[in-house]
Amino acid sequence: MSTIVTPIAVKYELHAYGQVLDVSNCLEDWQELEIKLTREDFSGVFQEISFPLKFKLEGYDAVKNIFEQHKYKSQAQLYVYLRQEDWTYSAPYIFELDFSTYSRTDATIEMNIVNSSLVSKIKSNGKIKFEIPVNEINNPYPLKYDRITLKQKLRTLADLDNEKREQSPSADPLFKIRYPIPSSFGQNEITVDVGFEQKTIPFSNNDSGDLYFLEYNGTHPIQIEFSFKCSGKMASSKTPFYYFRLGIFLNNGKAITDFSSPSGYYNVDLDLNFTETITLNPGDKLKFMVEYNISIKTEITTTLSAEIELKYIAADKEQMIDIINPKRVLQTLIDKITDTTGTYSTDILDFNTNYSDLDMIIAAESIRKLDDAKLYINYNDFAAWLSMLGYEPEINGNAISFVSRRSLYDSVNVFELEEADVAGMNETLNSDLLFSGVKVGYDKQSYENVNGRFEFNNGMTEYKTDAFGSVIELKSPFRADAYGIEFMLSESLGKDTSDNKADKAVFFVNVKAIVQHHEDPGLPDEIFYAETIKNNFNPPYNGLNLFNGKYNPFNLLKRNLDIIGASANSVEFTSSETNSDIIIDGEAINQNYIIPTELKILDAVTYEFASKNIRSLPGQRNGLVRFKYKGELKEGYIREIMKNYAWETETQWTLMKKYVPVN
Repeated sequence: MSTIVTPIAVKYELHAYGQVLDVSNCLEDWQELEIKLTREDFSGVFQEISFPLKFKLEGYDAVKNIFEQHKYKSQAQLYVYLRQEDWTYSAPYIFELDFSTYSRTDATIEMNIVNSSLVSKIKSNGKIKFEIPVNEINNPYPLKYDRITLKQKLRTLADLDNEKREQSPSADPLFKIRYPIPSSFGQNEITVDVGFEQKTIPFSNNDSGDLYFLEYNGTHPIQIEFSFKCSGKMASSKTPFYYFRLGIFLNNGKAITDFSSPSGYYNVDLDLNFTETITLNPGDKLKFMVEYNISIKTEITTTLSAEIELKYIAADKEQMIDIINPKRVLQTLIDKITDTTGTYSTDILDFNTNYSDLDMIIAAESIRKLDDAKLYINYNDFAAWLSMLGYEPEINGNAISFVSRRSLYDSVNVFELEEADVAGMNETLNSDLLFSGVKVGYDKQSYENVNGRFEFNNGMTEYKTDAFGSVIELKSPFRADAYGIEFMLSESLGKDTSDNKADKAVFFVNVKAIVQHHEDPGLPDEIFYAETIKNNFNPPYNGLNLFNGKYNPFNLLKRNLDIIGASANSVEFTSSETNSDIIIDGEAINQNYIIPTELKILDAVTYEFASKNIRSLPGQRNGLVRFKYKGELKEGYIREIMKNYAWETETQWTLMKKYVPVN
C-alpha cells in the first residue's frame, strides 16, 4: 500500500539571480507565519502577512554568499506558498529581502522583508505629494467656465474738514457759482470691467473742464443701485446764500439726486441719504456739484463727509479650463507610488457614468492660467476625498478599486460558524462608531471680496446627534468653493480679488458634458466641452451661475450617514462657519434630519471570539459572517481575522455587528 505524504502547510523559496532554493526547512521560526484579514477604517477587507525571518542551514549559506558577492546592492526574494484545501499551493506571496537590515551570527542570519504588496506600498508612500503635469492627465475636453454673476461696487468719497475759500459774487446775478466737490476713489470691489472709469477730482473754483468723477463707456445700458450719503455744513461769513443746491448730476444736466435750501440762510446743514435704482447709458458722466448765489464777497467754509456708491451685477467673460477625471488621477498616483507602469489596475466603480452629472478635478494652476500647470496631490488626500463622497478602497492583488461604501458591507452570507466552533465571545461597544456630533465641510478660506460671504462650501458645519461618544470630523482635503475658483481666475487675469494665493490647491467641480450622440450606434459620442451644473438657490443671491451645490455640507453629511447611523438616529444643526442660511435645490444646510433606517449598515458593537482552526479564510471577504453563540444567531462584518497557517491553532475573529432595526 502506498503512503500518502501530506504536503507541508507553508512552502518557502529563495529566488536570487536566476537561482531558486527551497528554504522551507531553513527558516528558524517559519511556524510563526500569520495571515491577517483586516479593514482600515471602512475600506474593503485586505490581506496582510507577517512573520520573523531567520535563515539557517542551506538558507544561511545562500544568503551569506549573496551578500558577500553583491554587498549593499544585493537583491533576493522570498516566495511564500500556502497549502490549500485540495493540497495544492496558492500563487506565491513575494517579499523582497531588505539587505540593509542584514545581521549575521554563527547560527543564523536575521533580516527584514520588504512587503511588496500594493497595500504595503500605499501605506509607505501614500503621504508623498507628487507634481503631476496637467497636460499628461487632463480630460480630452475642457471646462467651458461660465463665470459667476457677482455684485460689483464702486465707491467715491469726499471728506472736507473746515475747507475755506474766498468767493466773490457773479457779475451776472442770474449766473450761479458752480464748482465740483473734491473727491477720490473709495475701496472698490470690482472683478468685472463693464466700462466704468473713475477719476479723482481736485480742488477747483469753477465748473470748467471735464470734472466728472465717474464715466460709463460700456456697450449697453446698465442698471445700477445708486446710493448717496452726505452730511455736514456749508457756511458763509458775510452774506446769506440766496440760492443753494448740492447733488449728483449727469452730463446732460439732469440731477440724479439733489438738495436745495431756502434763501436767506448763512448756514446750510447737510443730511442726505438717497438710494435708488437707475439706468446709465453709454457716455453718461456723473459730477458731484454745489451751486449757489451770494451778494457780496465772502468766505465759504465747508465741512462735509460724503459717500457715493454704485452697485451692479455682472459676470466676466467665459474661460476654458483644463479638468481632470479622478479615474486618471487614481491610476497616475498608483503608478507613481509603486514606480511602475501597467502593473497595477485601478478603477472607481459606478462613478462618472452619467454625462449629465460628473465629478471632475481642477488644479489651482490651471485656474490661474499658468503655463505647464501641475496638479499637486498625494494618494492619502485623494482617498480621503473619495471617502467624503461615499467611496472606499478595495484591494485585491494588483488591483485597487474605489467602490460605494455600502457595497463593502454586502448582505450576502459568505461564511458560517456553528456554535461548537465558537468559544469565549466578547461583545463590546465600538467606540470608533460612537458619535455625539459631526463636523463636516472644508478648510476655511479668507476672501476680501464681499461676494465671498455667500459661499456655502467654505469652512466647517456642525451637527449634534442623539448619541454619546466623540465628534467625527469629515473634512475634504480638496476645495469646492465656487467663489474661490472665480476669485482665483479673476486674479490670474489681472484683477485683484485677494484669494489666499493657494496655487497648489486642488478643486473639484460638478459638471455636465455637452455631447453629440451619433445616429449610428457604432460611432462614439463626440464631447465638445463641459459646463458647470447650476443649482437653484433661495435666496437667489447674485444670479444664475452659482454651482457646486452638490457638495454642500449637508449633502456631504448625507453621504456619510451609513457611518454616523451606527450609533445615531438623528442629527441636529448647531452652527456653521459658512453660509448656512441658503437653501440649495430645495434643501437647507441648517436643517435637522432623521436618519432613515435603510441607510444604516453597522451597529456600534464588536464581536470578538476564537474559533477552531479554519483551514481556509473566507474567499469573499466583504459579506456577512454568521455564527451561533449560546443558541443565538449573530451576524457581522469582518474587522479582523488572524490565522496561523503553520500551526493548527485557533483562529481569532473580530466582527462589526450588522445593523438590525429594533421593533
